[in-house]
Amino acid sequence: MGSSQSKPQPEQSNLVVAYKRLVTLILILLLLGIIGIRYFDILPQMSGKGLQLEHPRFINVLAMVKAQWLSVNRPQQLSLNWVVTAGDDSHPAPVVVTMDAGGWPLPQSRNNQGCQLLWWQLLGSHLDSEDLVVVYVSDSRLCRYQSVSGEAILYHLDSGGVNFLTKGH
Repeated sequence: MGSSQSKPQPEQSNLVVAYKRLVTLILILLLLGIIGIRYFDILPQMSGKGLQLEHPRFINVLAMVKAQWLSVNRPQQLSLNWVVTAGDDSHPAPVVVTMDAGGWPLPQSRNNQGCQLLWWQLLGSHLDSEDLVVVYVSDSRLCRYQSVSGEAILYHLDSGGVNFLTKGH
């Protein structure tokens, strides 16, 4: 008879298991919350690093475009030797850019959309407005590609020069 009192009741056993699961779930959610907060704190810095990596790529593409432009007798419009896909469209589209007399590509229109299209034509990626802000600066005649963390690539349309600005400059 004494042995029947030492056995836990099935209801108590189920409560203990449910309590352990609840504590485990709370700990997992707490851990995910901490990881999520750290991820979202680092996210703006990561977009700046991405733009920092795009800077040399942008310069290299401009050099390739100029070399191709020189090799085909300096046309006003240049059909580039690469193809980019237009978003969801599975059919690749040829890339044709307007060229300056000095041999650097120009946007089709001198506005934010023209600068955004030029980025797509040269680098093959669409810009997400949450990651990069594209601004055509008419006073300086440049396209400014700026990350949410403050870094920016400046593409000077008069000279073909490219600058990378860090946060605060």
